[in-house]
Amino acid sequence: MKHLFWVATLLFLFSGCEKIDVESDTESDSSIEYITPISIGNGTQLSPYSVMDVLNENVPNHKPYWFIGYAVGSTYSTMKNPIFEAETSYKTNILLSDDPNCENANACIPIELHTSSIQKALSLYYQREHFRQCVMVQGRTGDYFRVKGLRSVDAGYWLPELDLSTLERTTPTEWQEWNISY
Repeated sequence: MKHLFWVATLLFLFSGCEKIDVESDTESDSSIEYITPISIGNGTQLSPYSVMDVLNENVPNHKPYWFIGYAVGSTYSTMKNPIFEAETSYKTNILLSDDPNCENANACIPIELHTSSIQKALSLYYQREHFRQCVMVQGRTGDYFRVKGLRSVDAGYWLPELDLSTLERTTPTEWQEWNISY
């Protein structure tokens, strides 16, 4: 009788269970517009910051901006031993450079890919065919692997046909010069 009570209790508890479909973290973000930039230097999709802007600390830290560069490799926990190859076992980061043929860690910035959906979209582990191709990401600057890099990347996409040398540099202007005539 005791066992019958427990079986009945379990059946009652499980009868209230309902299958719930949870959205996969691998879905693409449909809110992102895939825009091809026309210049470099303002942190927007039309004019993203470059790797050199990050290395020269020309990017404010207070909000996410757009950045552009070539995916030239990845690394594991330090920038002392980067891997400048398409074949990698590291999913959580990519190295970005202004030069598609870069093999110098000092000319790169590490990009943190902290979610599985961002990793699947941007990591060379999953996207080997995009090695040395242009990628645009949205994130915040910060220390990553003890060097300047990008953290909190929440969007990004590949621009495989884009050559960064064709984009002009713009200088952000907060103040306009006013001409006053009397």
